[in-house]
Amino acid sequence: SPTGELMSIQKLKWIMDWIVEKAKSSREVYSLGLCTAELRSLAAENRQGMVLADGATEEAFNVIESAMFIVCLDFEDQEEESPPQTSTQHMTALLKNFPNRWFDKSLQLVIFENGECGVMIERSV
Repeated sequence: SPTGELMSIQKLKWIMDWIVEKAKSSREVYSLGLCTAELRSLAAENRQGMVLADGATEEAFNVIESAMFIVCLDFEDQEEESPPQTSTQHMTALLKNFPNRWFDKSLQLVIFENGECGVMIERSV
C-alpha cells in the first residue's frame, strides 16, 4: 500500500479485477513500455515529449519506475487462445506484446488470460 503496509489477498484481487475491467473497457491504449525498448537517448526524448504533452503521464512513469516489479496482463485477441505450451508462452511473453513490457524493470510477471503466467528477468540480475 502507499503507507507501506501489506495488502490482503482480497484487496489485491479487488485491485487486479479493477485493472482488468478498466483495461477491457477503455478505448485508450497507452504503450509507455515502448519507450524502454528504444535506445536510451531516444527513450529519454520520447519520455520528455510524452510528459510535456500530458502531466498524468509523468505520474504514471514515476509509479512504474518506483515499483519493485511489473505485472503485465496480456489479453489475447478474441480469435486467438492464450499460449498453451511453455515454449510458446516464453516467446509470447518476450515478443508478442512488447508494448506491454517495461524493459527497464529487472522483474516482470506476465499473466495470460488463461491464467498461465511467466517471469521475465533482466539478464544482469
